[in-house]
Amino acid sequence: MRAKCLMIINIVLFGVIVTGFSFYHTGVGSDNTTGMAADNSRFLFLADLQPGMRGVGRTVIRSGVISEFAVEIVGIIDEPGKLSDFIVVRVSGEPIIKAGGVAQGMSGSPIYIDGKLIGALSRAAVWDRADDPIALITPIEGMMEIIGVLQERRFNEHENLIFKETEPIDLRLVAYRPSEVALKRAFAEAATKGINLVFAYPVNSPLMISGLRGRALSLLMDGPNIATPERLIDDFISASLAPPLRGLSSFGFTHHGLPTSIIDTGEENALSPLIPGGSIGVGLTTGDITIAALGTLTYIVDGLLVGFGHRFLHGGSTDFPLTSAYVYDTVESYRISFQLGKIGPTIGTIFEDRAQGIGGIVDHFPEMVDLSFAVRDVNREHHRNFSINLVDEPQLMAGLIFSTGIEALDSTLDRVGPGTVEVVYRIFGDGMPRPLERRDLFLSTTDIALFAPFQLALIANILQYNEFADPQITRIETSMEVREELRAAFITDFNIDRPSYQPGDLLFFEVELQTWRGERTTYRGALTIPEDAVGDFIIIRAFGGPRRREAGEPPLIFEDLDDLISAIEDIPAWDTITIEIFALTPAGVFLGRELLSGIAGTTISMDGYVVLENVEIVARLIHPEE
Repeated sequence: MRAKCLMIINIVLFGVIVTGFSFYHTGVGSDNTTGMAADNSRFLFLADLQPGMRGVGRTVIRSGVISEFAVEIVGIIDEPGKLSDFIVVRVSGEPIIKAGGVAQGMSGSPIYIDGKLIGALSRAAVWDRADDPIALITPIEGMMEIIGVLQERRFNEHENLIFKETEPIDLRLVAYRPSEVALKRAFAEAATKGINLVFAYPVNSPLMISGLRGRALSLLMDGPNIATPERLIDDFISASLAPPLRGLSSFGFTHHGLPTSIIDTGEENALSPLIPGGSIGVGLTTGDITIAALGTLTYIVDGLLVGFGHRFLHGGSTDFPLTSAYVYDTVESYRISFQLGKIGPTIGTIFEDRAQGIGGIVDHFPEMVDLSFAVRDVNREHHRNFSINLVDEPQLMAGLIFSTGIEALDSTLDRVGPGTVEVVYRIFGDGMPRPLERRDLFLSTTDIALFAPFQLALIANILQYNEFADPQITRIETSMEVREELRAAFITDFNIDRPSYQPGDLLFFEVELQTWRGERTTYRGALTIPEDAVGDFIIIRAFGGPRRREAGEPPLIFEDLDDLISAIEDIPAWDTITIEIFALTPAGVFLGRELLSGIAGTTISMDGYVVLENVEIVARLIHPEE
């Protein structure tokens, strides 16, 4: 073993304080299974690198032009495996000064020594505002493993590259994921010992967002941080594995609030060239609303490419759009500078999303979910259509549907306030036994735009995390018709024909409704009390919309995906009045507890009026044998 103690430095990496270790002149790794479609003479590996070596990096700072900056190696971090191996460098030069340091969007910038690629710029030191700040490089050998996987995907064969053996290391972890207090303590202790302590963070790829504004943008990043509607689909169908809706910030994405735009196909000459150092994007949505992360291409060979130098979503095998991109400028910020750009057309697919970078194939296009919103403002006689393509990623889909649906409604209505919305959803999928179709009606006195997108997001979430089969959603069609009028109906009177009944009797009812600032309407009907009804009383309820299951009723159990789809479709909309008889279950009679169960019912349509009341009457149940 040939150990070279290069320097004493402490680095906080991924929220891990690393201290008291020696930098070694190490090999690359002993797993000789990585495939590469490239000449090894194009690269320098960790075993080839030493402090003091100088090179250049390539990135875009402004106007889509690739610039070079200077790089000097100051140390090497080599841990077991490759996921936490880094090259510690100082970067300098006019591009770094103009950018205000290492900026978001520069991640993936290729670094060369003697014309050979050593890796991708991926992490920077917090608050290092020197003209030559410290940064970390993800070594190329780990990124080339991604190329090997892509090569297998496309050709199903690859050549192996023989790596050198790794020498031992000496590494001690002082703290894992330190709190702010722990960080302050570590900095203070380091200062007393005369040791330089650096907090290094991934240079996250900034999101470029077009077509979202105002609260829709806030909801996209922060999640549903507002009072979301109650008594929607998830109150009536349990989906134990379905996670709550999350904003993109919870996945580590950042957006700096500046507007961006989409490059039309006629502006392709304004795109960065698809060469190392040029800008690329990874899309979450395309179409009328575009959401994509901006980063830098590290290496490309035979249409296979790697970039970023760190994870995107860390989703492993993925199916995200690889897009062209253009950087207008780099915005200097005290916390962290960031690139400002725009996203171009889809040019391929990101198939790999790993800790050491992303990997994609040019001219292979991803399978996306076609999402459409057709919104009609009845009062203004205004209509708009939105066409959006979503990534088929279960963790993200519900949040993307919610925020884009809010944008579709807000931009069409041009107001936030009360109203009534009638909505029809249609969801298609290659893994679904049949399309799902559901109609809903919602009313709000404060914010009518929330209900329909939130309901759709919940339905998509339930389908994505169902226990039977991957729905492989391909298309979601949504039509929404909005009125300022509060189309509400109130139950003003509810009567039955007598105070007591026997099992098997007909029960006649009469329900009177008052529409909001409108007329009164009376509905009459009859229900048969089942012969097997038990207990000493029955409860007759008149209510609008769906209801939660009673304590005496068994949970909904589905046999397959078709069962689940039927249950979602069959839950009554809010303009449905249900007249239902409830009685004690046999277990409730035995235990003397009110374990109720619905035993008979009928429904009445209110033709576009949301029924808000819930009224019940108790009657005696007489058994003749008594």
